[in-house]
Amino acid sequence: MSIEVTNSGTRPGREVVQLYVRNLVADVTRPIVELADWSAVELEPGHSKRVDFEVDASMFGYYGQNMKWRVDPGEVDVMVGPNSASGPRARLELPK
Repeated sequence: MSIEVTNSGTRPGREVVQLYVRNLVADVTRPIVELADWSAVELEPGHSKRVDFEVDASMFGYYGQNMKWRVDPGEVDVMVGPNSASGPRARLELPK
C-alpha cells in the first residue's frame, strides 16, 4: 500500500505516516484498529515523497481462544495516514 505525502508549508517538516489494520472476521474481540507499521518522512517545502508499506496476512493474526496463533480468512481494513482517524482506507480479502 502506498501514499503520497506533500509538505505544503513554507518550512522543512517531518511527518510520521502510519499504517493501521482492522480485522473484521476475528473469532475473539480485537481492537477496532491496530498500528501495524509507520515511517517518518522528512520533506522540504513544496516537496512530495511516496511512502510504501508492505501489507501481509500476518498483520491480521492473533491468539485465539485456545491461545494458538491464527489468521482467519475474510475481510480486513487497511488505513494509511497521519493518525487512525484520517487518511485513505482499503478493504481487502484474506484468502482461505
